Amino acid sequence: MSRQEIERQFAQMTRWYGCFLRDWLPPDRDALVLDIPCGHGNLLYFLKQAGYRQVRGYDLEPERVAVAHELGLPAEQGDAWEVLREQRGAALVACLDFLEHLDPGRVPEFLALCREALRPGGRFVARLPFTDSILGAHDLFNDVTHKWAANSSVVLELVQQAGFESVEIRDERPVPYKLVNWGRLAAFHVCKAATNLWLMGLGLGPRQVWSTSGWVSGERGR
Repeated sequence: MSRQEIERQFAQMTRWYGCFLRDWLPPDRDALVLDIPCGHGNLLYFLKQAGYRQVRGYDLEPERVAVAHELGLPAEQGDAWEVLREQRGAALVACLDFLEHLDPGRVPEFLALCREALRPGGRFVARLPFTDSILGAHDLFNDVTHKWAANSSVVLELVQQAGFESVEIRDERPVPYKLVNWGRLAAFHVCKAATNLWLMGLGLGPRQVWSTSGWVSGERGR
């Protein structure tokens, strides 16, 4: 894929990220923001476009870092565990599509490191597969290196046990950046509400996340 094609793809994703991250981003554009691991730099691209000036991304794979450098993005090669042990004072630590690659028993340790890297009032954000819905196994099994997934209740508990406060979970509903997506968003809400009512009628309880992956965020207390 050419640099132009990658940049075009990243540019399309900015509206998508903006929808799900909206009020989770720090208001100070000079605050330290960490993307660990950063992959090819798609989130870094969004953060730079949003005006953040102290953005740092780290990834263990040199090929991915090289792609980010092609676009002038602030990525460095580094191990996520080691970086988090050394970093302090971040306003935001983003961890997208990574937790599911860890051994389940090490997830609490990793979340604790993310919390320690944050300043008081800083925020942790992660994206990962959720198993709430009937399609919940899709993103768990779309990569042979994935090792676990959980429903929203378990993810909520893990993040709270790591010491985060005001923990919130969001599903990946259609993003209304074009006209057809407004219809999809309306259909999403109707179908989600109807299905949850059906589950409640069966005594099974509603499901919070009706997408194959979702987002979780929590604050480090002040």
